[in-house]
Amino acid sequence: MRPALPPAQHPPTSLWQAIVDFDGTISLKDSTDRVLERFAAPGWEEIEAEWLAGRIGSRACMARQVDLLRVLPDVLDTFAATTQIDPGFPDFARLCRRHAIPLTIVSDGLDRTIHTVMARAGLGHIPVVANELRWMGGDRWRLLSPHAAPGGTCGSGTCKCHVAAQLARPLNLLVGDGRSDFCVAGEADLVFAKASLVAHCAQAGIPHHPIADFADARAYCSHGDTVHYTQFPKIFSGCEGSFMLDAAGNRFLDLQMWYSAVNFGYANPRLNAALKRQIDTLPQVASQYLHREKIELAAMIAQDAEAKFGAKGRVHFNVGGAQAVEDSLKIVRNASNGKSLMFAFEGGYHGRTLGASAITSSYRYRRRFGHFGERAQFIPFPYHFRAPKGMSKEEYGEHCVAQFARLFESEYNGVWDPKVGQAEYAAFYVEPLQGTGGYVIPPPNFFKGLKKVLDDHGILLVVDEIQMGFYRTGKLWSIEHFGVQPDMIVFGKAVTNGLNPLSGVWAKEELINPTIFPAGSTHSTFNANPLGTAVALEAMKMMAEEEYEPMVMAKGAYFLEGLRDLQRRHRIIGDVDGLGMALRMEICEAHDSYTPAKRLVDLMCDEGMKADLEVAGRRYGLVLDIGGYHKNVITLAPALTMSYAEIDLAIALLDQLLARVAAA
Repeated sequence: MRPALPPAQHPPTSLWQAIVDFDGTISLKDSTDRVLERFAAPGWEEIEAEWLAGRIGSRACMARQVDLLRVLPDVLDTFAATTQIDPGFPDFARLCRRHAIPLTIVSDGLDRTIHTVMARAGLGHIPVVANELRWMGGDRWRLLSPHAAPGGTCGSGTCKCHVAAQLARPLNLLVGDGRSDFCVAGEADLVFAKASLVAHCAQAGIPHHPIADFADARAYCSHGDTVHYTQFPKIFSGCEGSFMLDAAGNRFLDLQMWYSAVNFGYANPRLNAALKRQIDTLPQVASQYLHREKIELAAMIAQDAEAKFGAKGRVHFNVGGAQAVEDSLKIVRNASNGKSLMFAFEGGYHGRTLGASAITSSYRYRRRFGHFGERAQFIPFPYHFRAPKGMSKEEYGEHCVAQFARLFESEYNGVWDPKVGQAEYAAFYVEPLQGTGGYVIPPPNFFKGLKKVLDDHGILLVVDEIQMGFYRTGKLWSIEHFGVQPDMIVFGKAVTNGLNPLSGVWAKEELINPTIFPAGSTHSTFNANPLGTAVALEAMKMMAEEEYEPMVMAKGAYFLEGLRDLQRRHRIIGDVDGLGMALRMEICEAHDSYTPAKRLVDLMCDEGMKADLEVAGRRYGLVLDIGGYHKNVITLAPALTMSYAEIDLAIALLDQLLARVAAA
């Protein structure tokens, strides 16, 4: 009777499985060859030569070689334990375990030596499928091959194709180096190849990734993006509504929705259908041509802005938010006869391209990239929770405006020439609610006061709605809450619900008309791509047809009341606030509910990823995002389509997390 394969170390729910060779892949040297060189009687090398010449298979070769072994079991084990493994393999194994990817060592080598080496490395829990090295008493040994292919169709003692089929996962990841991996490489879905397996894959036309070691297998993705803020980023395999799903089937309630890029819920049926229709009609068109979706989308945005702000304007499209910021900088500089200096807020974030980094307040984003000669002048944002004590929110807003206006009182403050009545600065870039800065909500009177100062000195107001636009705060544009007229609006993210990269700039006619900003002034190959504009147009129609404003304001108020209840019960919450479904929870040390507690926020995010929070007998994970000047704010951007029951679930899960980290 054929023996059963060893149990996997994870429930069999992952789509992927990792099949990893041992000799020469995990081990730095072939452990079987080391044993034969040390303990086999003369003649084993001649048998090896027959195998290399193709006259016998590896199973017959090893069986005859094992017959020549002369070694006592304890001596063999002591020697095997000296086999060195790739120092990157433990991290690779932990990565698989973290993401519920079953990992099995499948080898045409000797099970006893592999188990010994793995146990010494602290990895004895990893299942091993290999030839059985059976002790026959004294110093004699025999080879058994319980995992050979049925009917002798494969000459290997362990047929890896047969083993992979028995393990039965939909997707196979192979890491291997030699002949025993040749057959299974052709059937694997992802191959990391070493040594002779590289040449075989190249000759056979098998897609593969050459690696020198396991560090390479983990290093194909740049760590320059935000994914690798954590050592082991979570791998998700599905999404729906307000939830993300991992390969093990765990449900994670997402309270950040891709940094507010998926306002209308994951896999929104109406928007997904729009994308599919466009794929079947006009999926691609070069950007020097027009298409209906671009024309209608631009008109819809411009007409809405004219109705709300009383100003005609035009829309220019790009791909990402930072790219749209770059386009807006060109428009500003062009309209101001080349002025290159800007104002922006402390705590503000506008992207990480060179131009966007120059008006983003964090030095960390600029530090590695040389001199930024045209960096913005950063002005304090009215962050009332951390304002000087003794002022109301409105008084603090007036104070911040007055401090900004003081810059224009004298030419020696460095921004204004009173003799010619001209400012050195062209525009002020603002987020009506700060995003990365921690979802800080200004006093309602602040922007009116700021806009008057700007208008009095000929400085443009550019509003960054990339994160707060498209009803995140209960209005299409968050600036609408504050009763001012922007000169430009930059948008992105949720305009396509995250289905296709699209961003853009709405600017007043006098800033962007063709005589001022002619053809070719800025360009991107994929700007206004038909897939993005089709989804965005459908999203705009959906927002126009459905009552998003009252719905979002009501849900946001309900969510905020839940946060206030949590604040009353957890001293580590220093502040909560919200506008629509843009909400914040500032985490502080319990002794004063004020000192920033970044360590607790980091712990909350890590604990949320464990998927071990339980409500009504069901386990959940919780997806959170961190913001704030001190990285101690949980910024909440749930799906606008979130149900009241899901809001209750969110509060219950947050309650558990807060109690857990406070106890820690």
